[in-house]
Amino acid sequence: MRCILLSSVVWAESAAGYNPRNEAPGLILRKDQVVNAALLIAAVLAIGVFGVATWLAVQYATQPILGFHSFRQTQTALTAWSACRDGWSLAYGTPVAGYPWAIPFEFPIYQWIVAGIACPMGLALDPVGRLVSYLFWVLCLWPAWLVCRRLFAARAPLYFLTFTALFLSAPLYLFWGRSFLMETAALFFSLSYLAYAIEMIAGEDRWRDAVMTFVFLTLALLQKSTTVLPLLLVGFIYLRSAWPLRLRSAMLWKGLLAFGLSFLIGVAWVKFSDAVKMHNAMGSMLTSSQTTLWNFGDLKMRYSEALWNDVIWKRVASENIGGYVGVAAIAMALLLCRGRRAIILVGLGLYLLYFMVFENLLFVHDYYPMSNTVYLVFALAVSIGALMERGRIGSALGAAMLVGVVVIGLTGYFTGPRFEAERHVYNDDDPILSVAKFLREHTSPADPILVYGDDWSSEIPYYGERRGFVVPRWFPGYLDTIRNPERYLDRGQSAIVLCGEARNDARLVEQMASLYASWPRAHLDQCDVYLRAASAK
Repeated sequence: MRCILLSSVVWAESAAGYNPRNEAPGLILRKDQVVNAALLIAAVLAIGVFGVATWLAVQYATQPILGFHSFRQTQTALTAWSACRDGWSLAYGTPVAGYPWAIPFEFPIYQWIVAGIACPMGLALDPVGRLVSYLFWVLCLWPAWLVCRRLFAARAPLYFLTFTALFLSAPLYLFWGRSFLMETAALFFSLSYLAYAIEMIAGEDRWRDAVMTFVFLTLALLQKSTTVLPLLLVGFIYLRSAWPLRLRSAMLWKGLLAFGLSFLIGVAWVKFSDAVKMHNAMGSMLTSSQTTLWNFGDLKMRYSEALWNDVIWKRVASENIGGYVGVAAIAMALLLCRGRRAIILVGLGLYLLYFMVFENLLFVHDYYPMSNTVYLVFALAVSIGALMERGRIGSALGAAMLVGVVVIGLTGYFTGPRFEAERHVYNDDDPILSVAKFLREHTSPADPILVYGDDWSSEIPYYGERRGFVVPRWFPGYLDTIRNPERYLDRGQSAIVLCGEARNDARLVEQMASLYASWPRAHLDQCDVYLRAASAK
């Protein structure tokens, strides 16, 4: 006898049709007409915001990946550049931390896709990386449709189009969904995994669903584990219910394949990537064990005002659900629409769960909430859709709220700092691009560079198209790197770049005067570049 799993993904309300009051046929007909009108409004909005998102993706595809979190964007791009230069390898290169150049974190599915498209065709990496990210963002609508079809049956189009309008107009996704980051790829894999896991639990529990769950969970764990790890709760619930069954139970083996084997593959990758990092002087400081505290944060911050008010509400929720309009919609649906209450609460719970698990990551990085804000948006979509199903007044109110949230989101984006940064015109006078151009023109592509004063950002190596060691102040060999570069590079450096405060660092200046007095020096806007005599032109 099949075990019926009462889990967070079934959400207890997947009954088809959703007609809790058993209305008379005439009332149902009139109600359907009202819902169809709401459906039309949602469809028009969804098509409209899709057009806006696509226009932005094309219009700003060639924009350099500088500005917001350029540190992480250029690091992702540098991996793709390294794949173009040196080929594909499990111990893939990210040449920003010295030799050996591999400091793998995630499995580079997104980066290899970008490199596989751009390099054979001779295309620039920036626009290809942005457009691939955009495509993964749009592809997230496919698993969203699968979930809506399972949970809402005949009403699935209404909920799906409402979600689409909200998802594609949310400022968080409107900006970061087109960045040179793996976030949208990881989100697509995670949502696809969730959609098929729901099919395993609430559907027919077919082997096909188990295989697809395994494929997408594996891809999600490899691409970026933090995007999917909290969703492993679904697998735990499934396996917990299947575990008492005998070994010959198909349900048990489906669960072990879909969730257990995927998890083991993810763990194996972490072990492998940590082993590779240990061969790099700085990489040994970036292993999973070394970064655990950074990733998870501390208990005190989990109940701090800075997290709950400044981040969870102001930075993320308020901006992406239309502020108090979205709050009102969710509150009204929880009060009035009992049949959808469980689904809404699960969406809100998943949104908050990520902050509780990866507090510091979501606190520090503006783009990290891409992994969980989708569930808040889904909760809002269900709330508005449920109101639209409550007759003429509810439909009008829900439609008005949907329009209001979309308008507030788009207005906030186009009048906010992200769009202003997106319109920024970059030229060779930009501090980073000017240094990068100088390096390309005055150094050999085969020779690495040393960079100080830019933390360990990949901006200069990526745009300079040079392997390098960008030495952060917290690195124990900070001065030893300049004294004994052969310990950290595979060959002599062609240039040493001092940027920002590093130009006034008495220790570095003293070492440069003592060891590199014969090297010509070029004064640029924010950096001084010392060229090896044989490299200088």
